[in-house]
Amino acid sequence: MNNKKSNKLWLGIIGGAVAGIAISLLDKNTRSSVMTGSKNMMTNIKGMAKNPDDLVGSVKDMSGKLRTSIEQISEDVSFISSKVDEMKEVPPQVAGVIKETKEVVVDKHTNNDEKNQTSLNKNATSTSIQ
Repeated sequence: MNNKKSNKLWLGIIGGAVAGIAISLLDKNTRSSVMTGSKNMMTNIKGMAKNPDDLVGSVKDMSGKLRTSIEQISEDVSFISSKVDEMKEVPPQVAGVIKETKEVVVDKHTNNDEKNQTSLNKNATSTSIQ
C-alpha cells in the first residue's frame, strides 16, 4: 500500500510539472525564450562534442585560476595571521611604555607640587614677617 501512495505522489508531481510547463508555454514570449535558450544550449553541446580538447583546456584554465586564487587566499591568511601575532606582542610593550610615561608624569607633578608648596611656604613666611 505504501508503494502505491508513493507512486501516486510521483505521478502527481510529474503531472503538475507537465501542466505547469504547458500553461507557461501558452505565452509567446516564454516560448521564444525557451526556443532561443534550447538552440544555444544545443549549439554549445555540439561544439563541445566536436572539440573536446577545448573543453579540457577550459577546465584546465579554470582549475589553474582556482588554484592560483586559493594560493593567494592562503598567503593573505598567513599574512593576516602573522600581523595578528605581532599585535598580540605589542600590548605588553605598549603597557610598559604607558607605565613609564605615567611614572615620569607623576614624578613631574609631584616635584611641581613640592616646588609650589615650598614657594607658598616662603611667601607665607615672608608675608607674616612683614
